[in-house]
Amino acid sequence: MNLNRTICLVLLSLLGYQSQAQDFGEDTSMMVTPFHLDAPIDKFSVGAGMGYEYGGLGVHAIYYPIPYVGFFAGGGWYYVKPGYNVGVKVRAFVMAPSVLFIPHVEFLYGTNTYIYYKHNTGYDTLFRNFTFGGGVDFRPDNWKFGYLSFSVYVPLRSPDVKNYTNGRIDYFYGITPTDKLYFANFSLGFKFIISSKKLGSNVPVPVTPP
Repeated sequence: MNLNRTICLVLLSLLGYQSQAQDFGEDTSMMVTPFHLDAPIDKFSVGAGMGYEYGGLGVHAIYYPIPYVGFFAGGGWYYVKPGYNVGVKVRAFVMAPSVLFIPHVEFLYGTNTYIYYKHNTGYDTLFRNFTFGGGVDFRPDNWKFGYLSFSVYVPLRSPDVKNYTNGRIDYFYGITPTDKLYFANFSLGFKFIISSKKLGSNVPVPVTPP
C-alpha cells in the first residue's frame, strides 16, 4: 500500500466535499446558506475514551489553529503497556435539525498493535506505525460543553509484527480474544470543550432541510 498516495486521495476527497458544498445552492436535497451556528466550535478540547487516538484506554487533547484542521495527542494504557498517538484531524461541518454533525479524517502515528501472551507476559509488546481513518463527531441539541466522537481506523503494520507472531499462538488483539490481527479498529469517546469560537454568520455550512 502506498501511504503517500492513500493520504493524498483522502485529503482530496475531503477538500472536494468542502468545495462541492459551495455548489449545493441549486440542489433541493441540501442547501448552503450563510448560517450562524448557535453552538460554538471547539478550538481546544480534552477528552477520554478508548481507541487509537486515546492511546488505548486513556485521554486525548486537540487544538485547532483554524476551524477545519486540528493537531492532537493522546496517551493511555494499551492493554499490556502504556501507549500513545499523535496526529492531525481535518473536519467539515454539516448542520441537521437539532444536531451538528462533524465528519472528519485523521492521520496518526503511534501505537497501533499490541501482542499479549497470557501464558508468558515476557512476550507482551507494542508496535508503532502510521494509522489513518475517519469518522464523525456529533452534538445533539447543539451541546455547548462537549460532543461524542466516533472513528474507524486502518492501521499500517510493518513486517516485524507478522514476524514476531509467526510460530506463536494464544495472543490477544483488540478487545475480544482472537488469533488474528484485524485490518481495522475503532475509537469511541467524549470530548469536553475547553476553549471555543463561533464560525460567524457569513460562513457557508451545508444544511439539510427539515
